[in-house]
Amino acid sequence: MDSTHGYVIVTKDLDFGANLRALSMDQPSVILLRSRNGRPHRQVGDVVALLQHFRVDLESGVVLVLDPDRHGVRKLPLT
Repeated sequence: MDSTHGYVIVTKDLDFGANLRALSMDQPSVILLRSRNGRPHRQVGDVVALLQHFRVDLESGVVLVLDPDRHGVRKLPLT
């Protein structure tokens, strides 16, 4: 979550994690969508479930990767 406003960035930009790593940022949290299905409305339920399940992690700064078959969590800053 953004340390000022509590935002979580949701993106399909696979370079976003590299940008966070380069800047050694520990906020904002990011949900990275890796999907074969390019229709965002089909991923809304998955994103809402991640927001609820990983709320505490998102508040502390993480990258959540939502893959069609699994998800992963990495603490920020990325090293």
